[in-house]
Amino acid sequence: MTPAIDTARPGGVLGRRLAMPPEIPVPVARAPLPPFDPDSIDHETGASLPVHTTLNGTIPPLEDPDYLRASLWSLTLEGLPAIPGGAGGAAQSRVLTYLFERYPPDWQQRILTAYGQAGYRQFWRSWPDERAASGRTIAQYVDDTKRVQDAGLVPAHFLRSKYYDDPNDVTNCDAVVDALLAIDGIPWAAHAWEASLWMSPAQYRAVIDHDATRAPGVRWCIHLQQAYADFGPDGSDHSVDFWEKNFAVGVRRLLYQYVTTTNGPNEPWSAGMLQARGNDVSVRCGPGGPWGLSQRFDWFAFEVVAQLQFNNQRDGDGNIADELHGDLKGYETLATPGPVPPKGYGNGARRPDGSHV
Repeated sequence: MTPAIDTARPGGVLGRRLAMPPEIPVPVARAPLPPFDPDSIDHETGASLPVHTTLNGTIPPLEDPDYLRASLWSLTLEGLPAIPGGAGGAAQSRVLTYLFERYPPDWQQRILTAYGQAGYRQFWRSWPDERAASGRTIAQYVDDTKRVQDAGLVPAHFLRSKYYDDPNDVTNCDAVVDALLAIDGIPWAAHAWEASLWMSPAQYRAVIDHDATRAPGVRWCIHLQQAYADFGPDGSDHSVDFWEKNFAVGVRRLLYQYVTTTNGPNEPWSAGMLQARGNDVSVRCGPGGPWGLSQRFDWFAFEVVAQLQFNNQRDGDGNIADELHGDLKGYETLATPGPVPPKGYGNGARRPDGSHV
């Protein structure tokens, strides 16, 4: 029986497109990965940092709606034109999905096609960049979201940014969220880019609770600064406070950002350090871990070498941070040992033989 349509209720069935969704693009095998990165050491403690090369857990099929397959910074298309705010040099050819609207229309379609063929599913965009920097209207943003859907991809959205938004304004994204809900165009969303860099814990809590309460059907995601897995109030139980309050409103996903800066002896993180720090999250994110949480949150190997790719730098193992080595790092993060494996990736990945993950 067709569910009733309710336009008054954010997150309700009403307004969803009733046509059959487009088929999922068929992935095309790409070039094989280079050799795995070597084991390394923690230069501060001398501890060994082995690189595990076997995927942790079972990778679900492409149609799994809860597994994240994304590449916001890595997909390489030769001849990709320069865009305002984009990267230069070799990085110009690497697609920035969150600046999608800045590419010429013919290239936009090529990007969507290539993205699906690489085996990626969620196509992440940035409403604050489109609204404030590019001058896109809600209607235009929704139209582009329909194009993402029509390409057989899954729309995903960052809603707020430190560059353009007031951390005290919790309602400023309501209109765009409602417009996206009307086309079933917001299955995934993050409340804000790097919230811990420009909001207080109290401000972020207000935003999380507001968004998740208004649109409970969205897969809401937490995105924080490098190496942060929580952003609770000061005190010994800040991690527990943060995640238990998230659980109370149905928020249970962390887009984890690894360290890519060059300020210390272990930076940027090597593959061994990526796995060690990911393991820290893995053992803490559910019941029985050091945080003693009542439930489990899912974590994703989201930003791995993004900044290094944008700036044409080398990664923590000395490789040029291009797409190939970014996908290698993506695969290696999925091999992170621990009781809870990452539930997907955001910086690109492929299997050693070049097939999709």
